[in-house]
Amino acid sequence: MSLLRSHRNFRLLWLGQTVSSSGSAVTLVALPLTALGVLHASTFAVAALTSAEYLPTLLIGLLVGAWSIGCPSARSCSWRTASRRWRW
Repeated sequence: MSLLRSHRNFRLLWLGQTVSSSGSAVTLVALPLTALGVLHASTFAVAALTSAEYLPTLLIGLLVGAWSIGCPSARSCSWRTASRRWRW
């Protein structure tokens, strides 16, 4: 516990990631419920809305995965390390 007290930047990062993850989880539940309750959306529209939330991650992951196969390993390692810092 004393390590957490002495590393302020890590505590701030940890807190920020916790708040971000909590917000993402709430959005995952609240967005379809809002579509159902307020907009009176159909089942298909709610399913499309939910799948659209994962679409950017899926597409970017596939493109970057295909791109990284063709790159030299040292270059792709540095890009992977940088991308871990900017995950959404």
